[in-house]
Amino acid sequence: MRHALAIATLSIVTLTVGCDLAPARGGAYESMPRLTPDPIVEICAGRDDPPCQFMGADLVSVAPDGRVAVADMLGELREFDGDGSYLRAIGRKGAGPGEYRALVAMGYDDDGYLTTLDQAGMRVQRFDTAGVFGDVTHAPMIPGLMGASVSRGRVALFALPGAAAVGDTVMAHVLLVDPATGDTASLPALPEPALATGDGSIFPMLPLFSVMPSDRWGVSDDGALLLADGERMRIMRRESDAEAPRVVVDLAPTPRPITASDLETEKTAQLEVALRMNRNLPPTFRAALDEAANSAPKSYAFVSRLVVLDDGTLMTREDVSPAADSARWNAFTASGEPVGYMLLPADGRVAAGRLERLVVVTHDVDDVPRIVVYRVGGVER
Repeated sequence: MRHALAIATLSIVTLTVGCDLAPARGGAYESMPRLTPDPIVEICAGRDDPPCQFMGADLVSVAPDGRVAVADMLGELREFDGDGSYLRAIGRKGAGPGEYRALVAMGYDDDGYLTTLDQAGMRVQRFDTAGVFGDVTHAPMIPGLMGASVSRGRVALFALPGAAAVGDTVMAHVLLVDPATGDTASLPALPEPALATGDGSIFPMLPLFSVMPSDRWGVSDDGALLLADGERMRIMRRESDAEAPRVVVDLAPTPRPITASDLETEKTAQLEVALRMNRNLPPTFRAALDEAANSAPKSYAFVSRLVVLDDGTLMTREDVSPAADSARWNAFTASGEPVGYMLLPADGRVAAGRLERLVVVTHDVDDVPRIVVYRVGGVER
């Protein structure tokens, strides 16, 4: 479900500030080959015992030896082998060493150690290849923090400072925390449209079909900040030693308009969600929902999510209508060359792995998450 009750605004602008712009390659989009994802492993296939029960499988990571770690944000962290069989629980709920309350990021390093970030206290913890707790440190709470991930064992914190007015340009940046040494480093910033006014008074909720910047960023394996433009298929890269950002992907597909019917369908879905949470909605909510529809973009975003895989592959998801049963995911090399595209269920998300061995989370008819490893065919690198 889209961001129904977020208290923010999103200003849609196109930025070319200080970038080494490459020419748009519109034709490359239409000529990208279709890739074939074939399922080869399902985590806990055919099992419904407690180790295999997840609410959303919010976090997934793959170790170099094929182990897969899966966690719900407010649940437990569990590890499975490369064949999808349950291995062990890692840590447990709590506030002590090796414990956690709200996991918001995790990832393996090259040695197979797992690093986790607990939102409670911003605690960074490491577990060895047998799931044994090793050490704990803390990441800073920085202004405008919007997201976190773990890249090569380092915790990446994505921040987008507030703006004085809608339409301001702000500089998105990432702070890297090395749990092994405690060192921190700041990656150079990239320009991003302002997300909100200082008090959020213009829009009580996001315009419908908004694309959050917290879903469009990543850190490359060599430590560069990657940020995608949601309104076109553009990915910018900012290296720590570079004077200016570089555009690595810049395509210009034909926009796909958001219809009046799409807006009504989305408004109905948002209202149903809100009513399930509160049957006595204030009149201001419906007015805010109407305003959110009126402020919606005219076209679907070409990047609603950016995922950086372990092999450097850049995966981008295109936004789709509420009635769509599938969504297009595009794959690019780390240097930005088009590889191909695949169609996945509309509710599916590319979670982790490598392009040739991709972990995807979908949901069954009962909204229970399914964690499936795919072998992707048709890949030419």
